[in-house]
Amino acid sequence: MVIFLVCVLTMAIAGILRVAGVNTPKVWRIILFVPSLIGAPLLIIALLRTVANLRNVQKARAAGCRKCPNCMYSLVGSDPNGCCPECGQAYTQDALVAYWKVEVGARSLGSADK
Repeated sequence: MVIFLVCVLTMAIAGILRVAGVNTPKVWRIILFVPSLIGAPLLIIALLRTVANLRNVQKARAAGCRKCPNCMYSLVGSDPNGCCPECGQAYTQDALVAYWKVEVGARSLGSADK
C-alpha cells in the first residue's frame, strides 16, 4: 500500500510540475517518471479489485445473503445452517447475513444497510 501511495504521489507531482511549466532537470524527470510506470498499473489493479468486490457483495445480497463467504458458492436451496458443499466451511443463516450485510458492506459500500 505504501508503494502504491508513493507512486500515486509522484504521478501527481509530475503532473503538477508539467502543468505549471516548471523546467525540471532530466534526473528529476526520470525520478518522477519511473514510479509513475509502477503506479498506473497498481491503480488500475486496485480499481478492478474494488469493482469485483462490490459485484460479489451485490450478488450475495441479491441471493438473500446465501453465498459462502469463503468460496462464493450459492447456498440458495441449502439448509439454513450447515457446511458449504463446495469448500466445507460451516455457516449459519445469521452468520451469513452478518457477514454480507454488516462486515463486508461496511468495508465495501460505506454503510451497513445499503
